[in-house]
Amino acid sequence: MKRSTLLCVDDDPGIRQLYELLLGSNGFEVLLASDGRQALKSLRSRSNGVDAVITDYEMPGMNGIEFAHEVKRKNPFLPILMMSGSAPSDEDSLASIDASLPKGTSVHKIVEKLHELLLHSHQPPPIPLSRLVPLGSVLAGVALLGFLAPRVWK
Repeated sequence: MKRSTLLCVDDDPGIRQLYELLLGSNGFEVLLASDGRQALKSLRSRSNGVDAVITDYEMPGMNGIEFAHEVKRKNPFLPILMMSGSAPSDEDSLASIDASLPKGTSVHKIVEKLHELLLHSHQPPPIPLSRLVPLGSVLAGVALLGFLAPRVWK
């Protein structure tokens, strides 16, 4: 069975080493990047792909939210887990983040969350009904029917 590949992005070298040790010993192939720009380069050059991303929020140059927006623009189904001591609470800012956990969370919970994200990443998201039948078209059809029906059934 293929090991899932994680890209772990954090400006702290100690945290990156910890990810490599702990997640690697839990069956993941771990790639490391020290900032968002390096991580984007790694994603572009990786021929076998990456299955999930773990990112910090506060990093120099490009923060974790900006990085996540860039990743999702190119690969909307790649799961992103934010591990941070601080992050914005604004829902619009977090739209590109699939899950977040505070730094210091147990390895067991991180691995559990990663498995959950990976499981759901292989299933296409449900298509909202509004994408299949635009509401405006439906309303126009109903209005037209309401206008024509009395004239036709006299």
